[in-house]
Amino acid sequence: MRLKGDWVDHLTGPKWSYRVKVRGEDTLFGMKNFSLQHPKARRFVYEWAFHEALAREDLIPLRYEFVELTVNGKDLGVYALEEHFDKRLIEHRRRREGPILKFDESLHWADILATGDTGNESPTGMRGFRAAAVDSFRAPSKTESPDLWKVTVAATSLLEAFRAGEIPVAQAFDSKKLATSFALVDLLGAEHAAVWHNLRFYYDPIAARLEPIGFDGNAGAPLHNVLGSNELLEEDHGGFRSRVFADPDFMAEYVAQLERLSDPAYLDAFLAAVEPGIARNLRILHKEFPWQRFEPEIFRANATMIRNVLSPTQGLHAYVNSSDPRHVELEFGNLAALPIEVLGARSGAVLLAPGAASVIPASPPSQGVAWAALPFEVKGGAEWSDPLAENLEVEYRMVGSSQLRQTKVVSRPRRRQLAEGDLLRRAPNTGDFSFVEVNEEERVVGIRPGSWTIDRDLVVPAGYRFRCAAGTRLDLVGSSLIVSRSPLEFRGRPGDPIVIESSDGTGQGLFVLDAGAQSVLEHVSFRGLRNPDRDDWKLTGAVTFYRSPVSISHSEFSDNASEDSLNLVRSPFEIEATVIRDTFSDAFDADFSDGTIRGSTFRDTGNDAIDISGSRVTVSSVRIERAGDKGLSAGEHSDLTIRDVQMDGGSIGVASKDRSSVRVEGMRLADVKIGFALYAKKSEFGPATMEVRDATL
Repeated sequence: MRLKGDWVDHLTGPKWSYRVKVRGEDTLFGMKNFSLQHPKARRFVYEWAFHEALAREDLIPLRYEFVELTVNGKDLGVYALEEHFDKRLIEHRRRREGPILKFDESLHWADILATGDTGNESPTGMRGFRAAAVDSFRAPSKTESPDLWKVTVAATSLLEAFRAGEIPVAQAFDSKKLATSFALVDLLGAEHAAVWHNLRFYYDPIAARLEPIGFDGNAGAPLHNVLGSNELLEEDHGGFRSRVFADPDFMAEYVAQLERLSDPAYLDAFLAAVEPGIARNLRILHKEFPWQRFEPEIFRANATMIRNVLSPTQGLHAYVNSSDPRHVELEFGNLAALPIEVLGARSGAVLLAPGAASVIPASPPSQGVAWAALPFEVKGGAEWSDPLAENLEVEYRMVGSSQLRQTKVVSRPRRRQLAEGDLLRRAPNTGDFSFVEVNEEERVVGIRPGSWTIDRDLVVPAGYRFRCAAGTRLDLVGSSLIVSRSPLEFRGRPGDPIVIESSDGTGQGLFVLDAGAQSVLEHVSFRGLRNPDRDDWKLTGAVTFYRSPVSISHSEFSDNASEDSLNLVRSPFEIEATVIRDTFSDAFDADFSDGTIRGSTFRDTGNDAIDISGSRVTVSSVRIERAGDKGLSAGEHSDLTIRDVQMDGGSIGVASKDRSSVRVEGMRLADVKIGFALYAKKSEFGPATMEVRDATL
């Protein structure tokens, strides 16, 4: 008889823990070796229930009872008696004698003693599953029993081969028994039994496979997550469970056992079967611990948790990546804690079958959702078309589960790869142009006077002033574009304007964003330009200012083939003595931008001359000639003031829409079909208003 236990809790108070070996050939309760310990060391009666559950599944439990202990005449009260590991344990469970293996934890505890650090990891590398040798209980020497020694070597070699990743679970273990034991650990809150240094295995010398032996479950704990979940496997840091659950066949068997054991009917039958034994053991425990109870709701709550893991609210995100008449590629994101198998997809009568392995692993929580693109084939004689994606559903299940689930597939790709050299993430490239000079001391980017061709995008960085002077002509060809994150100082002269044009009709204009200060355009001509249009990014204006205030005077925008010749978005502005003419669609469009337009002309516009949304704008001394649709349009809660405006030709003179407020204080209209119009386009805004004074139709 000796003391036992890993921690000092086994030696606290008068109820120390003991390891007992019966002398000679005698046994006690059929056991030669057993432990005696405080019942709380294994959470009282719950550990007994854990071993009973193992026995009902034909797994190998320990004999576990509660006894009254007297040592040298001293009554020590009620103890838990726990069978230890020898051939009698195996034979009692109707199996042929074979080695019992474990991972030797002596190095682990020696390192704790040497370093004084009780954590699971150590900078010495001496702790955990990785460093533990495979050991056997009471292994004979080669001379004592050559045959049993050979069997022991075969057993340890098998476990080492598995640890090295050389063989799958099914070639090293009885997979179903191992999966069932782990599922019972989950159900009964006995996770402690799955810690690497508590694992015990019996080697079946006939089947040449290892079987788990239940030990030190500390059962009765509320379940936090199942052993095979991505969360607990990440915490395992590549240990035994990580290796076991990496085997897809084993994971499927484990999930099947979880599904079976978490069924309420299974738990009801188990609790009914063990109720007499629970009552008997509680009677013994109550002699010293009268407050002890058995709460079956702990097991029921664990079963509910397992069912929730197996049937999450949604297991997958699914998107259509690409398609042709006979094939569809879908992308899936596994949201669940366990691997998911995609079985197929359906849109109405059109069926899609996976064209490759369709299991999507559950990624560690620290790494986000695991995504996988899978090819599908259109079954039968059907052909795929884009409208089918709107009603596409995918069918899936947790690997090993019998429960089939469906989820809606989003009809678009989840994401595209960013275009190579994506414009708005591209590094500034002013150094690539010989005519662009950078003065770092003054923080100025300047274009030398002259005629220059820009045949690729020019990107100007933030934190400078971007200058251009009279005598400069820029020809944008090859779909090139000027992008500036710095404010512009483009100052031409009367009769000698700055010209920005496109000789081949492909130039994509000027885009200023987040400039940080007001830009100034004086005597600048923008002509023959288009709006920017890239793979995944498009603007409506040939010239666009975004979150960048601007002052424009004595300038011209002409012959621009874009939805808006000039578009300002969230950019305060002043426009004076400027002409916008011969536009494909709208001449000027202000979105959420406040400002003034004075002394300017809008001529021959394909659509509206002035269109504002969510803006406060004053227009004065302006002439509008031959507007394709409206002369002035205010929408989306705008505030527009019109003073001394003359309009010749157009469909509607002034339109007020969607809670906008328009005040007309002097306007002359000629050859206009409708002078003033109020209407609602978007119900969320409400009615518009207009007040007209001094107007001539």
